Amino acid sequence: GVAAQLAYLVINVVTAGSVGSAYAREYPPWAAATVHHAVTVKVVEHEVGGAIGVGLCLLLAWALIWGRNLARFAFAAVFGLDCLAMLQAIGQGAAVNAQADMAAAFGTWLLILAASVLLFTGASSRYYRQKPRGRVPVAPGLQH
Repeated sequence: GVAAQLAYLVINVVTAGSVGSAYAREYPPWAAATVHHAVTVKVVEHEVGGAIGVGLCLLLAWALIWGRNLARFAFAAVFGLDCLAMLQAIGQGAAVNAQADMAAAFGTWLLILAASVLLFTGASSRYYRQKPRGRVPVAPGLQH
């Protein structure tokens, strides 16, 4: 999940120029300042969203590793939000998203879908209904 989010973030930054070109073709030349502003806003939105996605994936991965049952439902909620983001991106069309952006977003969506399905299988349900694991073990040299 984290690797997919990082790849998505990198692809969005790299394809910012093609998004700008798509905007420039879509609007008249006299709107150059507005187009530049719109592209800048879109790139910053993707960068911030990508960074939040990476942080959220790390947090959920930590909670899932330690057997926190609530993390499964939080992961499903993240999947729901990702579905809404995909629908919004599809609705906006190619004018604001490069093809590579959409491919990366779809790949990330598929990974989150697969993980969500696996988190709610019978074996996973039995695992997460156990008592949560104890605290994270600390290496002997790091103890106070």
